[in-house]
Amino acid sequence: MGQPNFEQAQAFFGESRDCGWQAFYGCPLSAGWGAIPATFAAVLSPVVKQVTLQHALTSYTDLASAETYKWPLSSMVPGILQRFDLPDCYRFLESKQLKQIDPWGPNFNEPHDEPS
Repeated sequence: MGQPNFEQAQAFFGESRDCGWQAFYGCPLSAGWGAIPATFAAVLSPVVKQVTLQHALTSYTDLASAETYKWPLSSMVPGILQRFDLPDCYRFLESKQLKQIDPWGPNFNEPHDEPS
């Protein structure tokens, strides 16, 4: 693992401009499935100064190791574990006052319901 690969993650930035919008309007929070692209956007954006993630995926390693999972295929990034994992991003985001609320594993840490 190691440093996040910014070139690969940059593909997500276009989908995640809401992270900058949220920061601008004082509500830098992303939850569930949206926490993944928000994580990448926050890593890439110098504008984002604070990040709060609720129900963010613990790691792609956890997801890849699980026999079953409830995260959608769209949340999986091909080849990402060859470069970095989400905990690498979370460590980087500690410099941006990262706050994680109830992180979720592959099955949303039962008994949680599916995200709405």
